[in-house]
Amino acid sequence: MKVTGYGEDALSLWALTARLNQFLEQLDDQSSLTDTILLLRPSFGRLGSNAVLPGGTADSSQFGEFDAIVGTPIGVYPIEAKWSRSSEIEGDAIILRSAQVRRHQLFYEYLAAWRKHKPTNWAAFHIAQQGLIQLGDIWYPVAPPRSQLSRNLETVLSKLADCGAPVRDVVLYLRVTDGRVVKTVRNEQFQLVTIDCPSATGFIELGDADSLG
Repeated sequence: MKVTGYGEDALSLWALTARLNQFLEQLDDQSSLTDTILLLRPSFGRLGSNAVLPGGTADSSQFGEFDAIVGTPIGVYPIEAKWSRSSEIEGDAIILRSAQVRRHQLFYEYLAAWRKHKPTNWAAFHIAQQGLIQLGDIWYPVAPPRSQLSRNLETVLSKLADCGAPVRDVVLYLRVTDGRVVKTVRNEQFQLVTIDCPSATGFIELGDADSLG
């Protein structure tokens, strides 16, 4: 059975599997694919509220979904993916929303704390962090033990704990045939990686599969 996908998610899947070497090369990462971890659509809850309670504590531990995270012996690369028809492209630049930028910043703090404490489980991590994680002047509640969010975070952080120390935030630009050229990301902490996709319509052949499910 031949599988065909459409749009940003399908193009991301194709680029990070069929062109993962190109992705790593643009980041000057010479790691072999056998040493590379690819996490697709890891979810850390919905974006949650931007509200800050008295005392400077946010009202939610949720901070959204990455399109992907790649981990290698050289580094960790949390990814926001955009394709040629994204509304977040202005001229030759991609502009991320504040919630997207905050997601990357919070994930960096979580991974740094996880590597520091080396906990045996999430309950131990929650205690070590006293239930809070800091970003700038705001304290965010750490996901409570036995919640789905804590299970997701524990799984992802455990897989990435032994990858290379640097965390480099990436915008993956998926350029379809004759798509506009993007030269920069208007958020300095992000590095742009461009993968040209063999598609004029947004549909992409993902390969063969005997079955789905």
